[in-house]
Amino acid sequence: AAAACARRQSSARPGALLRGLGGMMTALSLALWLGIGWLVWAFAHDIGEPAPGPGSKEFEAANRYLIEARRSSIFANVPKALELADAFNKSAKESYLALARQNPGVSGFETNNPAIVSFCEWHQDRVIFLVLVPGLQQLPANLRSRFGDDAWRASSLVLTDLKVGFTGLRVAVGVRSAGKYDQVLVGRYIRDFEATNTGLKSRAGGPRSKAKLYPLFVPLEQLESWKDE
Repeated sequence: AAAACARRQSSARPGALLRGLGGMMTALSLALWLGIGWLVWAFAHDIGEPAPGPGSKEFEAANRYLIEARRSSIFANVPKALELADAFNKSAKESYLALARQNPGVSGFETNNPAIVSFCEWHQDRVIFLVLVPGLQQLPANLRSRFGDDAWRASSLVLTDLKVGFTGLRVAVGVRSAGKYDQVLVGRYIRDFEATNTGLKSRAGGPRSKAKLYPLFVPLEQLESWKDE
């Protein structure tokens, strides 16, 4: 009887082991399924978006003009800024077409009347330019960076030409493709713009870079009210 009991115990161990392995495989499969599901959800909901903050609502209202435009257009928060947006947009288009001519073997450029769209947000203490460039995401990083440099230079030149710039004026330029932001440049206006004196203070890249623009869209009167509190 003892021998029979021993045989039953020894034969039961492999079965229990298999059941344990089966349970582990089920758990691993469930974890894998949940992981894939989370990734799909994350992609669909674009969790890479920066968190909302002061100025984000005003920024998104301006950004919507760029997204919804169907052809080359200019927009602004006030009539005075519309002239700035127009001059900036023309300069951006010239820079874009110049890059296309200089790089004929690079795909992604739209040379037949590219639908470049610009928005200018003007306040007494700051000016922000937003520009949407079609096919930007298809261009190599070095050309996207060069376009950003050109756009930053254009911001100071436009402010000088239209006699709006002054020492200490805060300036920002946001560059995006049809799908997402590529880079944000922030600094100060420079009247005598040159390679060694551009006024650029920071440059952020990637879709989340747009969060750098949020505080610049907070209305001046709101900033003043915060100071009084």
